[in-house]
Amino acid sequence: MKNRIIFTFIIIYFSSIACTAAKTPSLRLNYITDDSLKFTFSSASSLFIKSPEKFKPADNAVNIRLKANKVWIIFPAEDLPENGILLVKNSFLDHIKAYFIKDNNLIESKESGNLMPFSYRDQPVNFPNFFIPKNTELICLEIQTAGPMKVPVQVYSSKEFVTNVQQNISLHFLYLGLIILTITLALASYAFLKESLFLHYALSISATGFITLLNFGYAFQYFWPETPSINQYGFIFYLLTIFNFLFIEKLLFLKKNSLWLFFTFRIFYVVNIVAFALNAFFNTALINEIVFAVFCLGALLPLFAGVYLLKKLRKIEKHTIGFFLTGSISFFMGILVYVITMNGFIPLNVITDNSIQIGSAIEIIFFNLAILSRLKLFKLEKDSIVIEQKHFLETEVMSRTLELREKNILIELKNKELEEQQEQLEKIVEKRTSQLIKLNKDLNDRNFRLEQFANITAHNLRGPIATLLGLCELFNESIPADPLNAKVIHNIKESSVKVDGILKDLASLLDHHRNTDAMMEKVKFEKVCLEVIDLLENEIKTSGAVVNYDFTQTVFTPAIPSYLKNIFFNLILNSIKYCRRHCIPTVNIKSYTEGDYHFIEFRDNGIGVDLALYKEKIFQPYQRFHLEIPGKGLGLFITKTQIESMGGKISIESEIGKGTSFTVALPASIDAEYQEELSLKETN
Repeated sequence: MKNRIIFTFIIIYFSSIACTAAKTPSLRLNYITDDSLKFTFSSASSLFIKSPEKFKPADNAVNIRLKANKVWIIFPAEDLPENGILLVKNSFLDHIKAYFIKDNNLIESKESGNLMPFSYRDQPVNFPNFFIPKNTELICLEIQTAGPMKVPVQVYSSKEFVTNVQQNISLHFLYLGLIILTITLALASYAFLKESLFLHYALSISATGFITLLNFGYAFQYFWPETPSINQYGFIFYLLTIFNFLFIEKLLFLKKNSLWLFFTFRIFYVVNIVAFALNAFFNTALINEIVFAVFCLGALLPLFAGVYLLKKLRKIEKHTIGFFLTGSISFFMGILVYVITMNGFIPLNVITDNSIQIGSAIEIIFFNLAILSRLKLFKLEKDSIVIEQKHFLETEVMSRTLELREKNILIELKNKELEEQQEQLEKIVEKRTSQLIKLNKDLNDRNFRLEQFANITAHNLRGPIATLLGLCELFNESIPADPLNAKVIHNIKESSVKVDGILKDLASLLDHHRNTDAMMEKVKFEKVCLEVIDLLENEIKTSGAVVNYDFTQTVFTPAIPSYLKNIFFNLILNSIKYCRRHCIPTVNIKSYTEGDYHFIEFRDNGIGVDLALYKEKIFQPYQRFHLEIPGKGLGLFITKTQIESMGGKISIESEIGKGTSFTVALPASIDAEYQEELSLKETN
């Protein structure tokens, strides 16, 4: 019963189109191609009058596919209806210019086409059209387009034109009505069943409907009539066909039933997108051929998928595939007829020109039946749920058994987790032990630092105190009014201030020895150097020493001021003490930066040290290598200790009889590990 209704509808549909085709008046056309753009309407019409044999004949339509981008069509107007209307039934032709000629003179010219505003058309219908002026003897059409050159030309009287337009619109809107009805049913089914298949179907049919509006010029007429530039990229809209393939994927369960077919569809999407995008932006003959091939492949691929899956699926699904195949075959036959027509093998008429829409209409009908068949399948699947519930108790027992197994596994995991936690605790204990060892070492360092303070006091206070003693010897007690006494007292005051400054630094160092981080500050090299030179004023004058410094490359460094001052003091004093006889002591100091360290270099011209013998002992306490020079052998040891406490390091280069060079490297910034260690010390 259903098949009879379907075939009755198809017979009525084809009969109505056949009647329309029978009423179409026959028109003898003559055309010549003009890719070299050598003709004008005048030269083309003159050539036709003088040598009509140079023009090729065609009935009702010129169809030369992609063989030319420009063509001239000429035909006499003597037998045409009075007040006739010329209709070009192709909405994709870029430029159409009509010349109406009498006695080889132009009466009037008009323009239309896909890239001209819709208002240029004499009648507001979907295809380009022109009123034919009175007394026209010859009509010349100049057609230029980048796509297929298919030019169906028809001439109607005013009455016939209205009838033809009404019939075409009724057929088109009958087709669109079928689409709207199908979309409505699909959306209603989706709202009721919440099955995504129906939403995919609604999108698929919507895409088909919009492409139909695009093909017949209705999209241009109703959506962007005064923006013809959109038509230049109209092929991009053909990407909407991807929704058709997504629906077919869903209908045939491709991902479940055939994984290779599923990926084949995915590859086709990419090819489809590339082909139509290239056609929109680079419209050439080669790309048009590719688009035609992709278009045909797009019709063949669903058909192939249906045939392939027909033998694989169970009986209930074969009904769905059967309807799907019937619809796909109809659509493929429509495309096949259209392609054959485009290649000129069969005449272009209303049936062949609308073959894709005819095939699509039949396809939609059978797809609707496929959807109904799928609904039955959904019902059977729901019924199967009742059967599955009978096995619920058995499944529940198995579930309980599995649950017990899972609990056993969970207990094992918990035991493993406890072992991991124990390992973590051992690591924490190990880390704490390491920290305690560091703290213990730090306590030893602090005790040793107290000895350093005493040694610093002995070294740094020696110069000022010696100055004070010398000044006291110079003071004239017998003559208090002696003018020299005033100068002596002034110098005593200055030396006392120096002693006071040293004592304050030492006191500050003692007060903050537990918070080394807080003592770090930005120290200027030049300031420290000048303070030390001032402290060693007496030694420098006595020896005639020269102290040169250059801190232009690196001006500041993070350091403990009192430590840095003591480092400068010890290294400059050593350069003065261990100078060569009959040679003026010279100390050259400079700073520079490399990588993450600031460097201070102390280079003198002293007696030098034999590093081959004493390199390992040079920074050890109570080591003296020149017994003729007084000292305790603590200066370099204290210096190294203070440098390392600030995260730095010291190195020495020396050659006997030529001098010694000390290089001090201090971090440009305190690293995170050192800061953490300092914070830990502060906490404890």
